[in-house]
Amino acid sequence: MRVAARPRPEMCFTDPRDTAGVFVQWSCFELDVDPHFGAPAPVATPVPPVPVAHHAFVGALVEEPHRVAHRLAELAGTDVTFEDGAAGPGRPAAGVSLGDCTLALFALAPAAATELWGRPYERARTHLLALRVDDREAAEGALGRLGVRVLRSDALLSVIDPADTGGVQVALADALLPGDPRR
Repeated sequence: MRVAARPRPEMCFTDPRDTAGVFVQWSCFELDVDPHFGAPAPVATPVPPVPVAHHAFVGALVEEPHRVAHRLAELAGTDVTFEDGAAGPGRPAAGVSLGDCTLALFALAPAAATELWGRPYERARTHLLALRVDDREAAEGALGRLGVRVLRSDALLSVIDPADTGGVQVALADALLPGDPRR
């Protein structure tokens, strides 16, 4: 595995050619403002229209989700948290523990990408920030009142139109993925 960049001594990015097209940041430092390291969780004031509990998972599009899951778990020294051989387009096919959440791997489907995600995806990449909410239906309603469109919603995800999020690919989930390390 090659290092693509090392912006500081305790952090590097690996070359995506060595991680199936996924750009991975590796670090060994702690931020004193991060709740993962003992800081208090920030209190939202005023109450946001869509209260987010935490990251549900991070998503990546790859050509061979099952193979990539095993490779990334090996590199990270973690576990493959789930595999779904029947996952269709837009559904996570495999997951890898990141310690404090799951990296969900979706099959790259360029022909269906705009329909699934609201934008074209032609190559493997990290592409999705899934946020956990307690009530997805209420969250979708609040987003609609704000003029934010939901592209599609299924039993797992509500994918928000990236045109309404400044180009950031965001989805809402009301549950953690199988095998999530926080369960």
